Amino acid sequence: MTGSRVTVELDAELLERAAYRGAQRALSELASAPEGWYDVEAAARYRACPESRIYDLVAQNRLRCSRDGRRLYFRRDWLDATLHDGPAGR
Repeated sequence: MTGSRVTVELDAELLERAAYRGAQRALSELASAPEGWYDVEAAARYRACPESRIYDLVAQNRLRCSRDGRRLYFRRDWLDATLHDGPAGR
């Protein structure tokens, strides 16, 4: 059967409490994230994007990075800076 729909009604207060709990959990996880260095995988997870996006930002000189041989490393504030338009500060 295609095109079937299910409708669910939620109490506004219950929905608001669920949203609040979700926001609190997200903030808690963010606050507990390490302050040190992020590799490409961790940077992508932090930014909620594919690793290819991290490489693209580096190639466009929009994301500051530190290199150890071929490996790239990032600080959280460098990743946050890419949320604003403009080139990465060096």
